[in-house]
Amino acid sequence: MIDITKNPGRLNIYLNADVKKIDDVCKEVRHFLASMNVVKDFDIILLIREALINAIVHGSGSDTKKRVQCELWFEGFELIVKVSDQGPGFDWKSQFQEEVELSSTSGRGLPIMNLYATRVEYNERGNEVILVKNIMALSGVES
Repeated sequence: MIDITKNPGRLNIYLNADVKKIDDVCKEVRHFLASMNVVKDFDIILLIREALINAIVHGSGSDTKKRVQCELWFEGFELIVKVSDQGPGFDWKSQFQEEVELSSTSGRGLPIMNLYATRVEYNERGNEVILVKNIMALSGVES
């Protein structure tokens, strides 16, 4: 189940912790971004997918009774994406000290988020990530 609230310049999505729902969320995000004149969305969709996978699989243990929230809003030329889950969180500070093998099938989400986001922040508990993306180059706006 997905619950969507749209306000001018803001999208709020609640979903059950089910990886099958990620494509539906990304479809809604694409429509939202297009309505805000963001024409290049690869980076943003990749960031959202990685954050949702982490929240669903690691944070919620793929327990479909748990809910995950994904919020998007604009502050000037920055898109803010906040993804939170009902899980216990993780020690995000120690994660940056571990190296990830390129051939690994997991563990690449945090490095990907750090590579594609302008800024990445976590709450102290580690069950919420805020991804900031400068969208000037991704929008149809001329600088």
